[in-house]
Amino acid sequence: MRFKNLFLVVLGVLLIFGTLLIAGDEKGEKADKPWFDMENCAMCKNLVAEPGLLENSDWENHKIDNGAVIVTTVDEEYLPAMKKASKQMQEVAEKLMAGEKHYLCGMCSAYGELYMSGAKVQSVETNHGFVEIFTSDDPATVEKIHAFADKNNEEMAKMMEMEHEHKEAH
Repeated sequence: MRFKNLFLVVLGVLLIFGTLLIAGDEKGEKADKPWFDMENCAMCKNLVAEPGLLENSDWENHKIDNGAVIVTTVDEEYLPAMKKASKQMQEVAEKLMAGEKHYLCGMCSAYGELYMSGAKVQSVETNHGFVEIFTSDDPATVEKIHAFADKNNEEMAKMMEMEHEHKEAH
């Protein structure tokens, strides 16, 4: 599985629907949760429920002077699967906004916090996925956006390395 795809797919789904995440987890804890948790995160598990979706999508995460640009591309035959996962994730987001508590991985929690901190988020659906632009005029918020982009790049690199080691072992 190409884990590097996860980050942008999740962001694309969340942004396309303008989801306002109220990032709560069942335990009320933020420390020590994994950055990505495909099996337990109320959002992410919808992505892995769609066979082949992650393996057939890709992402790029780039910092810019006042934020970050994130590009998601999905192989054409998997666009319907992305739309299905998006719908399911929107349903989870609506439950969160209604006050229900659901476990969210570190990335989904951080995304919600970033969105709530005042980052301006623009999303464009393309023929092959999504482009999201996170920006701010506030230097402190730009710093948060950059830190978020850096953390995602770091965690993706770790997952790619683990996936590579797993493939070599088998």
